[in-house]
Amino acid sequence: MNQLLGKYEVCVMSGGKFEQFQTQLLDNLKAEPELLKKLHLMPTCGTRYYRYENGGWNKVYAEDFTQAEKDKIIEALKQGVDHLGYHEKKFMARH
Repeated sequence: MNQLLGKYEVCVMSGGKFEQFQTQLLDNLKAEPELLKKLHLMPTCGTRYYRYENGGWNKVYAEDFTQAEKDKIIEALKQGVDHLGYHEKKFMARH
């Protein structure tokens, strides 16, 4: 990775959270701060963006859902499940 960062700006995008980047990539990356400044991290499928600045990884932006948006999404999913009849069947254990 050091050779790559020595020549290019590099962006790593993944569906995982930043913590996953930390354990799987950053904890194993032995790079000088000047090289880390050329590394762009985009966890959660690019809905967040991190840059190495001032000695650490800083969030540039995050496109998070508001609570109202989350509630609306959950309600729409529930309605879809109801409409299609995809309800979990509950089984009771017999003793």
